[in-house]
Amino acid sequence: MSPRRLTLSLLIVASAGAAACTVDYDEVAASGHLDYWRPNVAGHALITKASKAGTGSATSLRRDLGIDHDDTPGGGVDLDLARSRISFEYLDLALQGSTKVPQSFIFHAQTYPAGDRVQARLDVPTARLDWRYAIVKDGSDVWRAGVGARFWTFDMKVQDAAAALNESRHFSHVYPLVATDVTHDLGGGLFARAAGDVALLSLRREVLELLAAAGYGSGRFSAELGWRYLRYDFNESTNDGDFQLSGPYVGVTVHF
Repeated sequence: MSPRRLTLSLLIVASAGAAACTVDYDEVAASGHLDYWRPNVAGHALITKASKAGTGSATSLRRDLGIDHDDTPGGGVDLDLARSRISFEYLDLALQGSTKVPQSFIFHAQTYPAGDRVQARLDVPTARLDWRYAIVKDGSDVWRAGVGARFWTFDMKVQDAAAALNESRHFSHVYPLVATDVTHDLGGGLFARAAGDVALLSLRREVLELLAAAGYGSGRFSAELGWRYLRYDFNESTNDGDFQLSGPYVGVTVHF
C-alpha cells in the first residue's frame, strides 16, 4: 500500500471512530492553544542532485551552516466529542544560520569551500492531524491513544556569495501517524502531561515528537511550561538526513 493510501486509510478510520460516538451536548468541548518554542538544533543533512551518488556530503547543521537554534511559533485546536478527541497542530519551523565554513562540503552537486562565509536557511514546517480515544478517563486524569497523519516539508537553501553559489532543495511528505498522551490532575488547578507521536514509513523514514509539561488552569484559561523534542530522520535514495530539535516551550490554551 502506498504511503498516501495508508495515511488516507488511517484518517478514514479516525473519522469513522469519531462519527460513531453518540455524544450529548454537554460532552462536546473545544480548545485552542498558542505556543512559543525555543529549540536547539543538532544533526546533519546530505543532499544530492538528481539522486546521483557523490553529489552531496554529510553537512552538519550547526558546525557547517551555523544553524543552532530557532524561535518557533506554533498552535493548534482540539475538539472533544465524549471520549474522542480530534486534534490539529502546526509548528512553523524556519531555521537560519551563518558561519565561516570550517571544512569544505558538497550540497546539491556544488562544493562550498572551507573559509568562505555561508548563509543557510532550513524550513521544516510540520502539521499534525489525528484522532485519539480516551482509553482511561477518571475525572481530569486521561490517557488517550489514536492515529492520524503528519505533513512536513523540507526546504533547504545554502548561499556562498564569494563563490557565487546559491543552491536549494525542496520536498514534502505525508506520513501515517500513531499518537498517545497522558494528563494527570495534581490538584489545586495544577496538572502534568506527557505526549508523543511517531509518523513513519520505515525505521529510516520517520518524524518523532515527544513532550512533557506542567501547567496551571483556571476557568477557561490554562498555561503550561515544558520541553519538546522533535526528530526528523529520512533516507531516500541517495539523500539522507537525521537532525533533532529540542528545547523549552511555553503554551497558553483557551477552553470553550
